[in-house]
Amino acid sequence: MVNSVVIHLVGVVRDLGVLPDRELTMKSHINELVSTCFYHIRRLTQLKRHANRDVMKQLVSALILSRLDYCNSVMVGLPWSTIAPVQLGQNAAARLSACDHAGPTIRELHWLPVVHRIKFKVALLMYMAHNCLCPLYISEVLTPVSNTSLHR
Repeated sequence: MVNSVVIHLVGVVRDLGVLPDRELTMKSHINELVSTCFYHIRRLTQLKRHANRDVMKQLVSALILSRLDYCNSVMVGLPWSTIAPVQLGQNAAARLSACDHAGPTIRELHWLPVVHRIKFKVALLMYMAHNCLCPLYISEVLTPVSNTSLHR
């Protein structure tokens, strides 16, 4: 209770488009993300016969991959069983971009699999913070491992 107002706890909140839950399993976020991606995949499937392959790749990149990459660093460290639906969404997007199986198409398009996209995002953020290529508020909160008491 705050100022005599009862505050009810909720299981999931939305913050910048991310849906963390109480246990930080991110399952609600992933379910919403995959649902949105498959919605757009179904819509793009209707356009496929009217657009050439390059146009489809651009549409898939703009509508699907951008969603898969948005705030995907919050999924770092999650078990594969939780991330697997996101990979299924990427596979479906790859099949939409070309007519082949997802694996070869993902390699041909030079897309990283979802787990590697997440790791790449975190590695890039750390590289940028370490080299002062990011906002100061990010690099200020980081302490290099060489400066910690573990390595003294």
